[in-house]
Amino acid sequence: MEETDYRPSIPIVDDAQAHAEMPKEGSPPKILIVDDVPENLFVLQKILKKLDCEVIKASSGNEALTHILDHEFALIILDVQMPEMDGYEVADILQSDDKTGNIPIIFVTAIDRDDAKEMKGYGTGAVDFIFKPLNEFILVSKVKVFLESHKIKSGLEDIVAQRTYALSKSNQDLKDQIEKNIKFANDLEKARSYLANVINSISSSLISVDEQCNIIDLNEAAYTVCGLEKAEVQGKPLAEVFPFYGELAADVSSAITSDSPIEKNRTTIYIAGKLHINNFAIYPLKFSKIKGAVIRVDDVTERAKIDDMVIQTEKMLSIGDLATGMATEINTPLAGIIQNVQVINNRLNNKLPANERAAEESGTSFEAIQKYMENRGILRMMDAVLESGKRATQIVDNMISFSRKSEGSGEKEDLADIIDKTIELAYSDYNLTHTCDFKAIEIEKSYQEDMPHVLCQTNKMQQVVLNILKNAVQAMAEKTDYGDEKKRLVVRLETTSDNYAAITIQDNGPGMEADVAKKIFEPFFTTKKVGAGLGLAISYYIISDDHNGLLDVETEPGKGAALIIKLPLT
Repeated sequence: MEETDYRPSIPIVDDAQAHAEMPKEGSPPKILIVDDVPENLFVLQKILKKLDCEVIKASSGNEALTHILDHEFALIILDVQMPEMDGYEVADILQSDDKTGNIPIIFVTAIDRDDAKEMKGYGTGAVDFIFKPLNEFILVSKVKVFLESHKIKSGLEDIVAQRTYALSKSNQDLKDQIEKNIKFANDLEKARSYLANVINSISSSLISVDEQCNIIDLNEAAYTVCGLEKAEVQGKPLAEVFPFYGELAADVSSAITSDSPIEKNRTTIYIAGKLHINNFAIYPLKFSKIKGAVIRVDDVTERAKIDDMVIQTEKMLSIGDLATGMATEINTPLAGIIQNVQVINNRLNNKLPANERAAEESGTSFEAIQKYMENRGILRMMDAVLESGKRATQIVDNMISFSRKSEGSGEKEDLADIIDKTIELAYSDYNLTHTCDFKAIEIEKSYQEDMPHVLCQTNKMQQVVLNILKNAVQAMAEKTDYGDEKKRLVVRLETTSDNYAAITIQDNGPGMEADVAKKIFEPFFTTKKVGAGLGLAISYYIISDDHNGLLDVETEPGKGAALIIKLPLT
């Protein structure tokens, strides 16, 4: 029968698995007994049961190798003479593997002592020989020595394993703690970065100071106000970095001392010669042993202007209502004056029977009365009174129309009539007639004959045209040298090829630079010393939002300016 080289591999356990769990203690050592004779196995097992060990039996070399794969043995008692695979072959296989080469082997043989065979056994890994028939005392004594040696070795291995486990666990705990610290540091840095971004995105200026009112830190808005870099402000006095906030030092001290916030609203200050209205809030700050405060500065200049504009608008609305009431009241006596003048004119001019009869009864003739009236210019004066009355009536009607509130989207209106009425209204404007001499300005009108009516709100269109007229007249007043030319306004009304009705109001004033022309429709922008800079901004809103139209400017320095209103025809 052919011999088979049966050399099973022994499984390897890596360090990570070995350190993953705490090593188990208290399990008895295992002894493998190998013999092809069952009676011999029985005897061996009976003898070894007296010792503190676990005995596992194998009846062949192959079975022994299988058990070695599944168990860890302290000692192998191996019969030399076995069929198929003898004890030397089994020992040789075990000796060839690093994991099993150190297991002590006691050979059991029935052959007389033979030096050559003993040398062969020792060469394959045997540590001792026992000869049959077995001597129980000798066998137990030798096994005890090996078990004691195994116990010492196992104890040392357990200690090493336990310390290795403890060290591994300590290293793992340290690694986990480091990872936690890194994550905490990253989270802290993210939170710090997020908070810094939030603070820097605030439009308010934030200034943190210590108890002596020296600057600790600023946000981006505050850096913009002071115009300095971080290295130039830290540790510097507040009054040095923000000279216009210097008076806050006393309030900072008061807030820290009282541990209560202090607010100062609508404070007027000047930064680089420009007026600003600021709200200040000072909050006491305590951190560890450090005392200080945080100053929040809100620039409410534009808000204050808007508030003032709202107040002014409310006043104007009140004045508008008052003007409407007054105009209505004026209409009554004015109508009586015109009516009576018309009656007087009729009785003096018309040769009616009643007029002739009254003249004869008075001792004169109707012709003599007429001649007297003509010679003294009374009839001409009467016509002037009537004309003035009608003009006054027209002004009152224009005022009532202008002050009337708009409702809905308007109606189809005659733009030429709106322009004419607004010009008449401008003649009665005190500021235009007395400060800018509006009546001295030559007005040239050019209206398209077949001009269609356009959907609009009459009073709002009057407001826009009046605002443009005022701006044009005030601009012309700034120009001092006209030479032989007169101050002139050209008002054109026409349709355009892109289906708009266009109103152009052109002056021959000083004109504007391009950078100024870009800003004239912005709220609060003005080049005049007096005025809120809202007239053209409101006009732009009325045309673009209320009428879905366009408002533009064409100008060159020294060549006047033309404001162009475009309203859609459909």
